Amino acid sequence: MNRFNKNIFMHPRLSGVIFSAALFLFYGVPGFAYAQSLPEQDEINNSAVFTLATGRPGSTHAQVGEILCNVYNRQRDPNSPLCRSIYSPGGRQQLADMLSNKVHMAIIQSDVVAAAYMGKKQFKTNDQLRVLLPLHDQVMAAVIKDSAANSRFDITSMLSKRVTITDSIRDGRFTLRRLFATMGPSYINENNIVEMTPADQAQAICDDRFDIGFMILGHPNGAIQQGIHDCELKLVPFDFPKLRAVVESSRYLNMGKIPKDTYTGQMAIISAPSVAALLVTTDRFNHETGLAFINILRDNQSILRRLHRSLVDLDLNRRPTLVRHMKLFGQD
Repeated sequence: MNRFNKNIFMHPRLSGVIFSAALFLFYGVPGFAYAQSLPEQDEINNSAVFTLATGRPGSTHAQVGEILCNVYNRQRDPNSPLCRSIYSPGGRQQLADMLSNKVHMAIIQSDVVAAAYMGKKQFKTNDQLRVLLPLHDQVMAAVIKDSAANSRFDITSMLSKRVTITDSIRDGRFTLRRLFATMGPSYINENNIVEMTPADQAQAICDDRFDIGFMILGHPNGAIQQGIHDCELKLVPFDFPKLRAVVESSRYLNMGKIPKDTYTGQMAIISAPSVAALLVTTDRFNHETGLAFINILRDNQSILRRLHRSLVDLDLNRRPTLVRHMKLFGQD
């Protein structure tokens, strides 16, 4: 028995799997720092707890938010407040809840944060917002059905295609609408775009009701994986010269990559525009608690990178290009 155990742990690949599983059991067990709904006001006022709004159940934001709270809670000083993660339908709702003091911090796309901070689009100016940390990149997924008819799918024009994008509740819709407006009517007829949840997008493409679905989310995503399993959906690169020119001129987009083997059957890296997910709060959040939270997460980056695939390239010391004009938490 002893020799068997020793051989297993000496194998580099198996030992890595075992170590990652142990980390997940210790830091990532669901329920340790999670709640389904907004806390009551007496809990908001309770200095022993602070709340982190994440995303919908099963989403990358929800999983990452729970991991962040769990890692912090395991490492915090016993006299420091606990972190509690909660589900939330999208960035705009998270902003509203945070600005009305219903939650303390949230994970939101950087372009939505910047628009809210500067009072652009549908937002009023919210210069009390503060950036705590940059998290993972959210890479656009262009999803089609893997069929003979799509063997030479032309991504450079959407005029003749039936297009669906992520729905209005999600931050991705905000980003995709801005991108397609910039691309202009020679690329896509915006009036023909239909908005759906990611799960409904995948099903609609499986049913041949749409030719392509565009989503902005963390990877791997359950809706995409389910579509791959059900009807052989596949991701295609969303990358061509006109699009790259738009991305290079944008303050909120970068070209990102979905690593190969992220999804079943994905044999190559997928290149597409991406937008950063940020951990944000307001200037009202307790200074000492906020800095302790930041420092614990920075000190445990190597652990965080092992706990979720979207965090593999995590760098909590970088500052996203988009928020150079915004204040970081603690700068006041």
